[in-house]
Amino acid sequence: MLNSVCPNCLRTGMALVVLFLWSNSLVAAPESLISVSQAEYHGVLLAAVPPKAGEKFDTRVVGPKAALKKMLASLAQIRERSPSNWRDIERLKENGPVVLLYAPGMLEKQVTHNVAVFIPDFQDEASGGSAGNSKRDFITVRSKYRIDLGGAQGKLFLSAVGRHGIKWPATELAVVLVHEFGGHGIQHLKGEIGRLRSLDIECEAYMKTEQAFKDLKFRKLHDTRVHLRMAMDRRFCVGFKSYLRTSHSVGWKEWNGRRFHVPTLLAAYEKYTDHLVKSGAVARANRAIKKRQTKVHARLRKEKKLTPEEAFQFANKLWAGNLTVKQNRPEAVRWYRFAASGGNAVAQYLMGELHILGTEVSTDSEKAVRYFRAAANQGHVPAQFRLGRLYAEGGHVKTNLIEAYAWLCQAARNKHEKAAEMKFELAVEMHPADVRKGKALARKYASGK
Repeated sequence: MLNSVCPNCLRTGMALVVLFLWSNSLVAAPESLISVSQAEYHGVLLAAVPPKAGEKFDTRVVGPKAALKKMLASLAQIRERSPSNWRDIERLKENGPVVLLYAPGMLEKQVTHNVAVFIPDFQDEASGGSAGNSKRDFITVRSKYRIDLGGAQGKLFLSAVGRHGIKWPATELAVVLVHEFGGHGIQHLKGEIGRLRSLDIECEAYMKTEQAFKDLKFRKLHDTRVHLRMAMDRRFCVGFKSYLRTSHSVGWKEWNGRRFHVPTLLAAYEKYTDHLVKSGAVARANRAIKKRQTKVHARLRKEKKLTPEEAFQFANKLWAGNLTVKQNRPEAVRWYRFAASGGNAVAQYLMGELHILGTEVSTDSEKAVRYFRAAANQGHVPAQFRLGRLYAEGGHVKTNLIEAYAWLCQAARNKHEKAAEMKFELAVEMHPADVRKGKALARKYASGK
């Protein structure tokens, strides 16, 4: 689900930099996973996947090896020549894995000409983690390509480079990566995406882009740099400029001066966003949204008009929050529970995780197992694996290796790679007779009896 798209032409007919607040195209249950071409540059993971088989393009597509080389060269430009922006990337690395992905064709449906996008965090059992514990062994791209993260913990900071952007000179691509990681990545880390207006988050990201232009010695009259300043003046930073003019004389002087000292302006921007949240436009919008939501939630709960699938999508919005729906996790849980009771397998799985973790609900292993079983019986692979792991490890439930083996067999039959590995390891520990019982129980579960 895309919450918003914020395009801005940096060069006429040439480039669009887009911020995606959510994209399902990156996450899928593991099928027959294929390892992708990977490299690392000072803690930043680079990954490249080929285009889809048979997919045709109007221009030559850069291959994975050449793409990795270009992305590495661009990151080197930032690290060696733009220290303040590299410090932003270092800050991201301290809080989770930083991934730069090249996937030709992946961005085609969103924009025609694109350079890069930032895609905020996601949590999914298919990625080697589970809701609430952000550990990840891998993520998957296009359902079958595996990017190994090595059990990294924390938020995931992922940007994708498009097939046009990868052809840009390394120095120009570096400027765009500053916009994505130093701008939107840091905003994601601070929880500003969805809390602030899209124009304001673009304004901050473009100020950091301007610092990269300075550090990388772009001419002041370079086309892209000129268009960026025009976009900031006339659209993205209009609200910030108004604040500077009335409340921050030093910042206003810098904005209109020849120096355009970015650190001074970013410090003023922090005060500006505080103002927005406490008493400005964001605060007023939040009050209006909360008032409207209270009435809508009450009516929806009373009438129960949403289908389980609609309730699940509504709960997702409430859980994360955005510019149109204020974050309300207790209310989100009510709708997850409603969707689960209506048979939505993903909602059932999530409710199981919440009861295991005690997040917004009481810690209750029995309820968690009931939710996991309901989802697993519908063929939800992560729930099947979760049950197998719970029964194998104990702790939350009484250890039962036969039950564990049965559910791991189910998940492995559905191509869950970690389930196949764990099933093999478990069989080594079990008595052969118990293995046979586990297989028989798995066949029973598969038949739906």
